Amino acid sequence: MADAPAAPAIDPEAQYRVNLRTSIRVGRAKVHPGPRVLLRGDILSSVMASDATIVNAFTKA
Repeated sequence: MADAPAAPAIDPEAQYRVNLRTSIRVGRAKVHPGPRVLLRGDILSSVMASDATIVNAFTKA
C-alpha cells in the first residue's frame, strides 16, 4: 500500500500566492478570492488549520 504524499512544509516567514475558495478574515480585513492573493506562511498555516478546504492551492511567491 502506497503512502499519501506529504504536504509541503510552510515557511512562516515566506510569502505565498494562494488560490482561495471563499473569502477569509485576516485580522480586521477581509481577503477575497482573486488572482493576486498573497499571504504570509504563518497566516496560511492558521487558515489551513481552521479549515483546509478554503485553500485550493498555494505556491511560494
